[in-house]
Amino acid sequence: MTTPNPYGPDYQAPQPPTGSSPTPGTVDYGSPTTPIPGMASPAQTGPVPGPTPGPTMDAGPYGTPYGSPVAPSPFQGASPYQTAPYPQTNQLATLALILSLVGLATWVTAPAGAICGHIALKQISQNPGQQGHGMALAGVIVGWVITALGIAAIAWFVWMFAVLAQLPNQY
Repeated sequence: MTTPNPYGPDYQAPQPPTGSSPTPGTVDYGSPTTPIPGMASPAQTGPVPGPTPGPTMDAGPYGTPYGSPVAPSPFQGASPYQTAPYPQTNQLATLALILSLVGLATWVTAPAGAICGHIALKQISQNPGQQGHGMALAGVIVGWVITALGIAAIAWFVWMFAVLAQLPNQY
């Protein structure tokens, strides 16, 4: 029993040309002398002629469109806009915030961060061109809050030690 051809009764698979055995996976693109429409023939040597200036491609005031390179403009690197200098951030404000945040872990640097924040706030108020008021204020607030919490923790430990010391020894 034979199966019917799914491509029709007259379809036959293409056969490779006789006399050549192509390698599997390769495609024969034709010989290099096969002319391609719109391309120069392989027999033609020398430069391929380009478009010639016609009525729409005249030299005009800007030079030839396909001609010699144009001289660089003397205004090439200049900018018509002047940029404003970037305002500086007060370094003590940055230091105050860093010391106050490190005080979360060490507690020792929190008071130094608060003091640096106060100094930075004074410097920023005297120099209106400086930035960093928010960082200095955050350094002051975080520094004093951590300092107060640290003092409260030390006071609580001292009080607990005093209370535990007054208990009678049960052993």
